[in-house]
Amino acid sequence: MSYCTRAHIEARLPSRTLLHFTDLDQDGVEDVGVVDSAIDEASAEVESYLAVRYPVPVSPVPRVLAGAATSVAIWNLARGRGYDAESADKAIRMAYDDAMKWLKALGGGTAQLPSANVGGTTAATAPTPGFKLVTRPPTLIGKLDRYG
Repeated sequence: MSYCTRAHIEARLPSRTLLHFTDLDQDGVEDVGVVDSAIDEASAEVESYLAVRYPVPVSPVPRVLAGAATSVAIWNLARGRGYDAESADKAIRMAYDDAMKWLKALGGGTAQLPSANVGGTTAATAPTPGFKLVTRPPTLIGKLDRYG
């Protein structure tokens, strides 16, 4: 399942930049399958973090999840063409880093999907990592005056 679409990518990238990232043979025409491949790779990466806590695939896709997947897909496109830290690619890398931090927090339990129903579970019943507090009665050792 794809967590973002070509339309998500086109909404974030100017058409000239998208062509630059997808015209690998530099003939002025987007190469077939480049965007789809970037989306598939991004969706697989996103799902690897989701699967830790949520049944996958997640449907419908929350907007924040689509945004993170789009950032990962755009990074995949930029990386495939060559990353230039001194150009606008820096903003793409920062968006990717932010998406990855959120996905790791999602998998680690410090963030949660905003969906009311994720994979058949509600947000209140979604599995959450952590510790279970177990209590027991205090152990009586004795008074210190007995040892003097």
